Amino acid sequence: MRDMLTSSVSMEIPYGDSPTVVRRRARSGYSANAYLWSVLLTVATTLFVLAAFNFVVDPYAMFRAFDRPGFNDQKPSVYNRVRLLKAYEVRRVQPESIVLGSSRSHVAFRPNQEDWAGQGMRTYNLAFDGALTKEMYFYLLHADAVHSLRQVILSLDTYHPTHAPGLTRPDFDASVLLSDGGLMDRVRLGLTDLRILTSFGTLADSINTVRARHNGEPMWLAPDGQRRAEVFFHRASEHYETLGPRAYFDEIDNLEVGFKLEWRIPRARNHAAKLGPPKSDPFTSLDYIRKIVTFCRDHRIGLTIVLTPAHAHQLELTAATGDWPALEEGKRELVELLANDARQHPDQEPIPLYDFSGYSQITTEALPPKGTQTEMEFYWDSSHFKENVGDRILHRLFGPPVGAGGAPADDFGVRLTPGNIDQVLADTRQQQDVYRRRFPADIEALHAIVGAYKETNHIR
Repeated sequence: MRDMLTSSVSMEIPYGDSPTVVRRRARSGYSANAYLWSVLLTVATTLFVLAAFNFVVDPYAMFRAFDRPGFNDQKPSVYNRVRLLKAYEVRRVQPESIVLGSSRSHVAFRPNQEDWAGQGMRTYNLAFDGALTKEMYFYLLHADAVHSLRQVILSLDTYHPTHAPGLTRPDFDASVLLSDGGLMDRVRLGLTDLRILTSFGTLADSINTVRARHNGEPMWLAPDGQRRAEVFFHRASEHYETLGPRAYFDEIDNLEVGFKLEWRIPRARNHAAKLGPPKSDPFTSLDYIRKIVTFCRDHRIGLTIVLTPAHAHQLELTAATGDWPALEEGKRELVELLANDARQHPDQEPIPLYDFSGYSQITTEALPPKGTQTEMEFYWDSSHFKENVGDRILHRLFGPPVGAGGAPADDFGVRLTPGNIDQVLADTRQQQDVYRRRFPADIEALHAIVGAYKETNHIR
């Protein structure tokens, strides 16, 4: 019997291990499991506390569940995360009518403007700085997935309807946007919410939010999505305030030359080019406009397209840098795109295209004298028009028809069609000649800026 027991034990215990070693090993395995569970519990608790703190402070205004004056009502981090903010604001507001566009529309279009708000829909300004057409398309899908849209104003700058690659800005994040509103889509969005809430970057911005609770700086981003220009441009740190309106206007002209010509800098001198070509998809900027048109048609959303009215200085810089043919071609292609759409949908109203980008009494406003603090009536700078101009555009789109008690007819804006596009472009060139004769000093200065930039950067 003793031999049998000895034999049985020897079969169960590895050669060279005593029962004491086996017991120690068992205790060690238990300790390892306990340690692992302890680590997991600590991590889970830390993430929970982190998410709860970020949720309560809400530095990006994602949820607005606990906004309290003197605690977290000042949210300075949102100004660097406007694309993120607007994705969540759409979820909160659930608009039926939106404007898509760049900073020009962000500044100038009031959702509470009488004609727009008078349509009887919840309106939201979904434009943001530097918006590209690919980004506009994905935000359109998001807004419609949140709540079925009834109306869209697509506000384009003249550089949008081109064959440039379809790109997005570095701060664009498709994971915060719905695509179809289905169950899996919403689960994915919930996981994105959790990722942001458990981010230590969000924690840093939460701490900054609490620290900024007493700074008292006026908020320049309104709950309806508009950038409050009167607040934004008159901040103590803003160049508009420190330099004065005229000097700031000149500064933006100089910056615009760089925007238009940077891509032409020889590769050896262009630091951005050394990083290689930007990632893009097969679709162009114009293709994404076509996608927006198709989506709105398929979902029976009323769409109106507007070309924005930058100051004539922007038009002259476009001509001086050699991009005028591309500007005209972009307008032609937009007209052709909408004409094709109209032929495919003969039972529906054609999608209107309004061009406010030409030479008019608005866009040719004279600049104040150098060295003065005089503000312009219609412009903050050569790119951004004021709210009073945005109001005139919205009145043109949604107000009473001209001749029926509406605004008097003027030279600001024209509806482009296949029947008038050639004449409109010819008229614009004629108006351009008139402008150049009226403001020869402005034209000379703009050409000097372009020439100096080309010389400095060895652009032919």
